[in-house]
Amino acid sequence: MLTTVVQFLKVYCGSSKPILLGLSGGADSLSLFYCLLEGQRQGLVTFHVAHVDHGWRTESGAEARALKRLVEGYQIPYHERALNPSSLVGNLEAVCREARQQFFYELSHQHGFQGVMLAHQQDDQVETILKRVLEGSHWSHFTGLQSETWLQGIRYLRPLLSISKKDVYVFLNDRHLVPFEDDTNSDERFLRARMRQTMIPQLNQTFGKRVDSALLYLSDEMQELKKYFYEKLSPYLDCIVRGPFGSYLNLQHVVLPFAEIKYLLRLICEKEGFPLSRFILKRAGEAFFKNESNVILEIGGKGLVIDRQCLFLLPSLKESHWSDSIPLLQEERAVANGAWKIGMQKRSFLSSQCASSWKEGWIGLMRVCLPLGDYHLGPPLLKACRTLHSTPIDRFWTKHKVPAFLRSYFPVIWRGDSIFHEFLTGRADFTLEEGDECLEVQLSRE
Repeated sequence: MLTTVVQFLKVYCGSSKPILLGLSGGADSLSLFYCLLEGQRQGLVTFHVAHVDHGWRTESGAEARALKRLVEGYQIPYHERALNPSSLVGNLEAVCREARQQFFYELSHQHGFQGVMLAHQQDDQVETILKRVLEGSHWSHFTGLQSETWLQGIRYLRPLLSISKKDVYVFLNDRHLVPFEDDTNSDERFLRARMRQTMIPQLNQTFGKRVDSALLYLSDEMQELKKYFYEKLSPYLDCIVRGPFGSYLNLQHVVLPFAEIKYLLRLICEKEGFPLSRFILKRAGEAFFKNESNVILEIGGKGLVIDRQCLFLLPSLKESHWSDSIPLLQEERAVANGAWKIGMQKRSFLSSQCASSWKEGWIGLMRVCLPLGDYHLGPPLLKACRTLHSTPIDRFWTKHKVPAFLRSYFPVIWRGDSIFHEFLTGRADFTLEEGDECLEVQLSRE
C-alpha cells in the first residue's frame, strides 16, 4: 500500500503546492494519512488535513478532538467543520456529501491546494460501479471512480483505488494503528451500507463466485472505450462558438454513426454545463441524425436546439426579443437598447466590409453599410416584405436556412413600411460603390 501511494505521489503530485487530505478517521483515510506522512518525510508532498464532524453519532465530537490532537502532533495543519444533522433537509447522505465538497472548495481557494485527496479504495469502487449499473447510468459512468477528477474547478485525487479493504487493514495492523469504527457504515438505512452488507454478498452467493473482479473488469473496459470515443470526438469541442446567447456548434459536414453522435452531444453538453437525461439525449441524437430543424428541448429552464445538424445551447429559453423602434440618424451617435449597443456614423464605403449574418450576431457583433436615407431599427414582422420584394421575410429566412428560434432575437432595418435590410443572411438588396457616402450601423452585445 505504501509503495502504491508513494508512486501515485510521484505521478500526480509534482507541484510544490500542498494537498488537502479528507480525513474521517476510519480505516481507509487513517491509512492514507500515515502514507502521506511517509511521502512528506521523503520530500514528495506537503499536506493539510480536513475533517468534517457530521454529528450523526454521540461520539463524533470526541473523535474529532482526537483527530485534531493526532494531526497537530505531527505538525500538520488541521481544518474542521461540524455539521448539525437536525438542520439538514433532504437525503442525508447527499446533503452531507455536498457540505463536505463545499468545505473542500472553500479551503482549496483559501490555501491554493494542488488537489484534494480522498481515501476511496477498491471495495468502494466495486460498490460505485454496481450502483451505476443498477441505476441505468450512461455506460461512460461504468468506469467508476477515477484516480484524478475535477469538480467545480477543484482537483480530486484517489490513490487507493487498486487497494482492497483487506490490504488496508493489513497495513494498519502491521503498524498497530486503530481506526475509528463508524457504525453508520453498516446501517442499512443507507444504500451504501445495504450494498456492502447485503446486496453484494447475496450476488456472490447467487453466482457462486465474487462479482468484484467482473465489475472491475467492466470498469477497465469502459475506461478504454471512453478514452477511444473521447480521443476521436474531442477535437470537435474546440470548434464550439460562444457568445452572449450561449454556445453553438456547426456539425453539418460531420458524418458520424448514431452512437458517436450521441456521445459527442453528451461531451458537448457536459463541457458547457448542460446535464442531459436519457430521453433528451436520445431525442437530440435522433434530431441530429435525421437532419431535423428547430427541435427545441428544455433542460431545467435552459434550452438545447438542434437545427439542421447545428447545435445551440441556450442558458435561458427566455431570451428577450427585440421590441423597440430606434431611428437611425445620419450622424455619429451611440445609443443603448437593453443589452445591445447601437453605433451609427456617416462615412465612405469600403467594398471589403461585407454585411454580417446571424453567425456574427451570435457572438454579439453585427454591422451593415446603408445608402443614405431615413431608417429605423425595429422588430421583424414575419409577414412583412423586403423593399422591392413580395416574399414575406419569414419565407426568405426559411429559404436561406436561418434557424427559426433566432429570428426574433435580432432587429431589422425598416425604411417606411418595408424591411430594407435584415442581419441574418448576410445578404443585401442594395449596392454601394467604393467611396460612396453611407451610413454604417453597428450592433454589439457582450
